[in-house]
Amino acid sequence: MTIGQEFVKGDEVRLKATFRDFSGTLVDPSTMALKVYDSTGTAVLTKALADLTREGLGVYHYDWVTTAIGDFIYEFSGTLASGATVIFDRFSVVYH
Repeated sequence: MTIGQEFVKGDEVRLKATFRDFSGTLVDPSTMALKVYDSTGTAVLTKALADLTREGLGVYHYDWVTTAIGDFIYEFSGTLASGATVIFDRFSVVYH
């Protein structure tokens, strides 16, 4: 089943997360990691905060060139003053 956006193998995918506190204010996490999982639950990419691009307060992304076909889930996990948070989404990679 294809969920979320669909990309072609070899495309550059922008994985993006926006962090907000409980009041909805944009905040930067003190720690953060990005992981991409394939359909078996195996992590195929792991990046630390230093590897990510900060677009502005609370907004981060990582550009990843897809090399495999399948369904993927990516998660940004971070630590905010209000506690831990996880942001995730799904995408598929196809071969055309």
